[in-house]
Amino acid sequence: MIEDLWFDKRTAERRALRRFGMADGLAMLGFTMLGNVLLMALIRIPAVRSLYLNVPLFSISLDSILSVVYIGVPFLIALRIKRGAGFSSDLEFSVPKDKGRAALLILMGLGACIAGSYATQYFSVFIEETTGVTFSYTFFERPAGAIGLAVYFVRVAIIPPVTEEFAMRKVVMTPLRRYGDVFAIVVSSVMFGLLHGNMVQLPFAMIAGCAIGYADIQTGSLLPGMIIHFANNFFSIVEELLAEGVPDDAQIYLIIPHAAMIIAGVICAAVYFGGHMSVSLERPKTELSRGRKTAAYFLAPAMILAVLLMLFQTLLTTSLGERLIENLLPPAR
Repeated sequence: MIEDLWFDKRTAERRALRRFGMADGLAMLGFTMLGNVLLMALIRIPAVRSLYLNVPLFSISLDSILSVVYIGVPFLIALRIKRGAGFSSDLEFSVPKDKGRAALLILMGLGACIAGSYATQYFSVFIEETTGVTFSYTFFERPAGAIGLAVYFVRVAIIPPVTEEFAMRKVVMTPLRRYGDVFAIVVSSVMFGLLHGNMVQLPFAMIAGCAIGYADIQTGSLLPGMIIHFANNFFSIVEELLAEGVPDDAQIYLIIPHAAMIIAGVICAAVYFGGHMSVSLERPKTELSRGRKTAAYFLAPAMILAVLLMLFQTLLTTSLGERLIENLLPPAR
């Protein structure tokens, strides 16, 4: 009798995880499909197509609006599905009670993001030198003028911290905490990396996602993660602007702010963990092993399709993907 109850509980937990995987997989598919469909539908209008291809301010403004829709709508639906299944969130976008702990974690998270960007650069160089495979990614073109810079700032530093943190930490990570905080952080970080859909950002996003998820859980709030995300993107804009006004032989000095942020993050980590300020991560409240949890979530049909699609998009940002497209396209006549 006891064994039957244990089996029933384990089966119910596996089914619940598969539902989470289905909801998140459908949201990822919706994110990809909706973004492409909306853009393709709009640029079929001749006037919109002309503006989109020739006016950077228009194209980035349109992309800003669409990004809110194609990220927000699918993951909002996924959240409603999970709440309908009995999920209640314990992490909200609220001010943390312990602001000192939050400040330390934000600086630690920012330092981890900077270190993660260097790790990703070295990883890219290693892959290129050992395999000959190169990575590519087209970043947003910054429009000219003060208005262009303001719109660029909103698109890069404001919208992603809001939409992506809602999607990855609120919708994906928080419901998975019942299966263990470490599991929830790692899974949401993998999803965060796949969401970016390119090899230039994927490793960095996974590292940053772990730092952000840890900060959120430690503070009991999603706000620190949003601040870390914003600060990282904000500093990337500042670095971009500074690099344009610095001679090539002086570019090395731009490393100084990076080193300062990494050192600040290490110092904050020493204070945080040395002062025993960390809160123990919740252990899994489940009968499932790590392997069974991972299989139940990632082998949901919608999640399999979503992961394959995101990996394919990621492949297309490499030289292998470029050659694949050339081979698939008919030769020019």
